[in-house]
Amino acid sequence: MAKERKNKMNVLTGSAGEYFVAAELSRRGVVAALTMAGTDAFDILAVNKAGKSCAIQVKTTQYEKASWLLSSKDETPKADFYVFVRLNGESLPDYYIMQAEEVAATIRESHAKWLATPKKDGTPHTPISMREIQIKYHDENAYNRWELITGEEDDGKE
Repeated sequence: MAKERKNKMNVLTGSAGEYFVAAELSRRGVVAALTMAGTDAFDILAVNKAGKSCAIQVKTTQYEKASWLLSSKDETPKADFYVFVRLNGESLPDYYIMQAEEVAATIRESHAKWLATPKKDGTPHTPISMREIQIKYHDENAYNRWELITGEEDDGKE
């Protein structure tokens, strides 16, 4: 029962992040369409004011730390961008926007570093499919970088 509840909360958290991203894009004049639940490649199809389309993968966390779990599949992205969302309880979420190739390179590098570092007992780590990306809190290279998607420098950032 507890596992079912946790899975339901994870699905709801993910859905909340996708809706927040779609709303934020719409507010900035970008047409954003959510894909069907269970679509692996991307979560949102977007078209900016210039008519340029892109696919967006959304990852969401409710935790205070700025890290998100990904998988080895994310090392070969099918989306153009990732939007990492940190829900902040009653406050508005934080958004971190990165190009998919940058995300892929980051998680490949961090996983390789993890594999090369022995465990505390000196034995090697076994390869796993889980990946983690950590982004510094309010990192200027990713925080609210909506212009990557909108194509506009002054896109309503606050």
